[in-house]
Amino acid sequence: MRGLLSGLLAALVASQTLAPPAGAAASSGPLYVCRGDEPPWTLELDDAGGTLTRPSAAGADGQALVGRLRRFEQLDPPWVLWRGHTRAGAYTMVATLRAESCRSALPDAAEMPYRALVSFPDGSVASGCCQLEQRPEVLAPPTAATGAVVPTP
Repeated sequence: MRGLLSGLLAALVASQTLAPPAGAAASSGPLYVCRGDEPPWTLELDDAGGTLTRPSAAGADGQALVGRLRRFEQLDPPWVLWRGHTRAGAYTMVATLRAESCRSALPDAAEMPYRALVSFPDGSVASGCCQLEQRPEVLAPPTAATGAVVPTP
């Protein structure tokens, strides 16, 4: 069964394009924030891109990524797959998230709802934990008529 799921996910990933549609606006959807230890890394992913921070990897601190995120909510447990590349397009990266309880090996680490396996642009692979965060709402300036602050779409 696991082999079948792996094959299905691989086929779905292979059929997806990497870049977001031309003229696509910045994502306002959910943000997956993933972290790992040994060595430390942080990955922030959304529907259109992400940021990779790996203080121990040369040139990978705050590296911008372009890619696509797909949710497989019909699977039990649900999976999330992100496939993309560095802005220069030279290196591919894949992150697979599974909805299951995850806790870092560090003392006093908080429990997170996703476990992640990440294949980094340099070819190395690591595991970690992720949480889903909502982006803060962007507020527009007060309107002249009411003085009320109106959320910007």
